[in-house]
Amino acid sequence: MRAFTRFFVFFSIFAIATVTSKAQTNQRPSAFVLPIKKHEPTQQFFTSLDVGTPRRSSLNLVLDLNSNLTWLNCHRRNSSTLRQTRCRSSVCSAVPGDGCEGGFCSRRLRSPLSGKPVAGRISQERISFHSTPSTFGDKTIVRVSVRPFTLLMYRISFHSTPSTFGDKTIVRVSVRPFTFLGAADPGVAPPAVGVVGLAGSAISLPAQVTSAFNVIRKFALCLPSYGTGRFYIGAALYDFPPLTESPPLTLTPFGKHPGSGAGDYFISVSSISVDGDVIAVNGGTKISTVTPYTVLHSDVYRALALSFENIAKAMGIRKAPAVAPFMDCFDASSVRKNAIGPNVPAVDFVVPGRIGNVKWRFYGANSMVKANEKVMCLAFVDGGTKSDNSITIGTHQLQNHLVEFDLTTSVFGFSESLLLHNTSCSS
Repeated sequence: MRAFTRFFVFFSIFAIATVTSKAQTNQRPSAFVLPIKKHEPTQQFFTSLDVGTPRRSSLNLVLDLNSNLTWLNCHRRNSSTLRQTRCRSSVCSAVPGDGCEGGFCSRRLRSPLSGKPVAGRISQERISFHSTPSTFGDKTIVRVSVRPFTLLMYRISFHSTPSTFGDKTIVRVSVRPFTFLGAADPGVAPPAVGVVGLAGSAISLPAQVTSAFNVIRKFALCLPSYGTGRFYIGAALYDFPPLTESPPLTLTPFGKHPGSGAGDYFISVSSISVDGDVIAVNGGTKISTVTPYTVLHSDVYRALALSFENIAKAMGIRKAPAVAPFMDCFDASSVRKNAIGPNVPAVDFVVPGRIGNVKWRFYGANSMVKANEKVMCLAFVDGGTKSDNSITIGTHQLQNHLVEFDLTTSVFGFSESLLLHNTSCSS
């Protein structure tokens, strides 16, 4: 019965999706491209959505791979299209968890940043966003309307350009109702006012958008080290000038780690290699967009740091006092630089591929961080002996790597550093 309920909810969403355009076209979008911004003080990555009616300024929402549901601060916001969800409704039943408050569907979650409980009501709203296409056509203006879209408390709008609509296409995409959680305190720091759920559930933002427009169930992220990166929903062509085609992706399965939250993305890292020096890894490896630097179990960290230090010493790189939260730091004047960052030992994460093992390589731009003018540090954090996972891959390591999540096949794809091709996620 629950499976039928979820089918009915999302069939209804798709059935009333509409597309209108100033330039008449029979094409439907196959993908959308949204912006990603980095907030340096908090190390948060967020995208922007327009929420509610009338549309006001865009809201900044933190990208979170491990949240099933989108939620935001809706305190003192009035919207004519907001609809709160009743208990025992089909929409309420489709949202994992249990809760009812004053006859309305409610849920209690945990903030991915503060760790504090976040409580709110499940609501449906209109959302919209601007999107840029990954393949180009001339000046097509498309307005896409989807209703309903389920979200927590508000209607969301985002500006999006579909990848099939061509060069300089500016498309405004509306989804209503969109299901999300409305909370007075979403547990995030300014300039963000909420969280975009990207987990593999049926109520995440990618799942609701791909279902509404009947496009391939996948999304991709390209986190920038500066400027504006890209958040793809659907089957996009990844365009990074001066590359003439999409960067190739290395594929590995992803899954859910036993005992983890429903939305976690886990891959299997069997070992770490530092310039050929192999370190065995036991346990799960989670991918995170809210953890700034990769966190390692103490045993793994100590082995990695020792191997890295020995090879760096042979390269003439001198040690320096630690700078919190980093434990292994180096004299910046002794570190040379090249096109892919500081010239230091390469760090490889070994994962299963289609045929045998493959390596995800991190060069200096992803393995080192500038602590101050005189000191550079190994950009990995000792997570202690009681950490939940052997490895949690953080955003510093993800920067300037295109990463793709295929929700249909449960396959994770990653590119090599775009810096190797004289481009980046900011290009």
